[in-house]
Amino acid sequence: MLGPSVGGTILSMVSWRFIFFINLPIVAVALFGCLRLKPIVQEKRQYIHLNVAGNVLLSFSILSLLLSLSAIGDATLVATLLFLLFALLMGGFTLRELRISSPILNLKLFRNRQFALAMLAVFFFGGATSIGFIVPPYFLETVRHLSAWQSGLVNLSAPLGLMGFSRLSGKRLGQVGAKRLMGIGLTVMVVAYGVLSQMGVTWSPLLIASLLFVYGAGAGIFVPANLSAIMGAVGRETQGTIGAVQRMVQNLGIAIDTAIAVVLIRMHSGVGSEGLMVGFRAAWGYAAGTLGLTLLLFAWLAIKVRLRQRV
Repeated sequence: MLGPSVGGTILSMVSWRFIFFINLPIVAVALFGCLRLKPIVQEKRQYIHLNVAGNVLLSFSILSLLLSLSAIGDATLVATLLFLLFALLMGGFTLRELRISSPILNLKLFRNRQFALAMLAVFFFGGATSIGFIVPPYFLETVRHLSAWQSGLVNLSAPLGLMGFSRLSGKRLGQVGAKRLMGIGLTVMVVAYGVLSQMGVTWSPLLIASLLFVYGAGAGIFVPANLSAIMGAVGRETQGTIGAVQRMVQNLGIAIDTAIAVVLIRMHSGVGSEGLMVGFRAAWGYAAGTLGLTLLLFAWLAIKVRLRQRV
């Protein structure tokens, strides 16, 4: 989540090429850490058959989806054809995964409503967070005429809120419970984005930063609880794979909601500042709506579980 803020600072100080160069020392440090940890960490190895066909189907289906999203608004026919290709490949992947003994992802896990809802929440959370990194810089630099590093500082408030409250959430997880913490986190995020959906031309950077901090606080409460709920629903031997799938689902949410936000903003970009504000409000409202839907589904599941316990 620090990426957009750091990126804005880099753009203001040096060339955009350094956005890519800065990853090299980070990767070098990470690789050094892995090499140091390798002799220390003892792990149990398990050899499984490589699912080549499943990996190919999944990779090309995701690629088709991303290309389809990139073409929205510019080439409608191409976007539609690519989306149909995505649906076809994903359908083939799903059928194959259900039939083989060593699937990439055991799709039967989604019969567990807690697991399925937690994954859906990851998807919507990733998408909503991406909108929080798209709209503020666009508004602050286009409407309020701030520089890239200044808008980057405003966006930094969300990661600060997340880092501050994720530790608190992790400590309270055993006492409060994952479901309740996820509900609290989603509620806070919905409120923050709900207020942002009323954004006006005269809104100050401080006000936006404050609301993004509130959103980050909700995210900090939500993320550890969500991860705990997902990992608690699967066996220990599949947690590595599930962690990768969780990240993939979150990235899909980011890609899809980024495309939706861009379309909403571009629909009103030719009408001046007030037109842009309509697009900004629509993007915030859409994100708040998806998070609100997730919150309602969690509430419905909790009520259903309580009713079963009473019976």
